[in-house]
Amino acid sequence: MQGLTFPLSITNSGRFSITSEEAKILQNIRHIVSTYFQERDYEPTMGTVGYAGILRSSDKNTMSQLGTLIEQSINEQEPRAQTKLFYDEKQSNYNEGRHVFVVKFVIKSTGSINDGSIVLE
Repeated sequence: MQGLTFPLSITNSGRFSITSEEAKILQNIRHIVSTYFQERDYEPTMGTVGYAGILRSSDKNTMSQLGTLIEQSINEQEPRAQTKLFYDEKQSNYNEGRHVFVVKFVIKSTGSINDGSIVLE
């Protein structure tokens, strides 16, 4: 299944860019993670409370706990997939405020397993 890529973009041939089901789900997960609850007036239940807790000085334990909160929000708000979130300590840099989560998800309709990463800075 394919759909439009957001933000909307045009290909070299003048058509709207399209994306796969896997890419749409990962894109939606990124939108959920980067949005605070009640940030969007038209969709106040979208987002996660976990993202608000990320600080430059957050340690691995704090990030793992926030990862659990973020994972719960994703699973509640993205019904097409079952998601598992892992904090990637090797790619993250606490001192620079860079935090990387690895996302693994199973598309419920097809059973296909996918992964991606989310960088929070």
